[in-house]
Amino acid sequence: MRVFLIAAWVAMFGLGGLAEGLIEGMNVTAWWHGRYGNQGARESLRELRDVGVEWVAIVVTCYQESLDSPVIRCPETTRTPSLAEVRGLIRTARSLGFKVLLKPHLDIDDGTWRGLIDFGDDEDAWGAWFRAYTAFILRYARLAQEEAVDMFCIGVELGGTVRRARDWREVIRTVRETYSGPLLYAANWRGEMWKVPFWHELDYIGIDAYYPLTGRFSPALGELVAAWRGPLRSIGCLAMREGKQVIFTEIGYRSLDGALREPWNWASTGAPDPEEQALGYQAFLEAVWGKPPWFAGAFFWCWELDPAAGGPMDTGYTPQNKPAEDILRAHFRG
Repeated sequence: MRVFLIAAWVAMFGLGGLAEGLIEGMNVTAWWHGRYGNQGARESLRELRDVGVEWVAIVVTCYQESLDSPVIRCPETTRTPSLAEVRGLIRTARSLGFKVLLKPHLDIDDGTWRGLIDFGDDEDAWGAWFRAYTAFILRYARLAQEEAVDMFCIGVELGGTVRRARDWREVIRTVRETYSGPLLYAANWRGEMWKVPFWHELDYIGIDAYYPLTGRFSPALGELVAAWRGPLRSIGCLAMREGKQVIFTEIGYRSLDGALREPWNWASTGAPDPEEQALGYQAFLEAVWGKPPWFAGAFFWCWELDPAAGGPMDTGYTPQNKPAEDILRAHFRG
């Protein structure tokens, strides 16, 4: 029976991937106009290449006025990098040998989580929102096609909207008419991935995999490795059900004491702890990397386009200038 199951998984996933080999990726981020086009961005990408990363997910963010407003804006003079900047960063990344995932994000102006966008029974509001969202996503799908980007993400953690299957299928159809490469959607790890009704319309399942690994402040590596067993079983069931490979569109840990208890929590406070961040990276690589047949790779969160970012006193997600960077370099280079 075990041999049969292994053969079935290999048959389903072994030839199903569109990328060559596992995706060794990193999300590249900036939330302000002017950050993608400077010399520091090029230098930071060179350093990322030296780590051994082969893919970058270029994140570009536009904004919705509020949860109850269907208006979406891309303020290029302040926060959103301009199309010219994004185009330039794509070309810089390609010149350095990276493959590129273009990953547009939609945030709420007041900082409310995008997963809460939901217009209930207001059909007029839903219609207005999907028209605005389609215009927003096509803005970047066109750029992805023009620059021959290797993969495109149609949405990130919009769990309050995914039940609108017909509307989302129309978004996907429209994007496919514009962009000819592989598509994925990035679902939140906490339940949303099971609610997405349009996985079969896409090329990959994407999961932002901020799974809690411990309830303690000083966990051991073995405990963290073992903590991945439950999530891997769950994701494997989803992958089998949909017949798709899975990319972790985001996975990462802050360099903060207690960060592995709530990896998704970007706002918690505490003492810097770069060793705990490194432990989370090591556990993920030991428990997941190259193990499940459905696993197609990951984009770590995140790399800032400032060569001086990170460091021993930083409590953010970037692994730059921290032990986690050394963990990645040893794994990808080794």
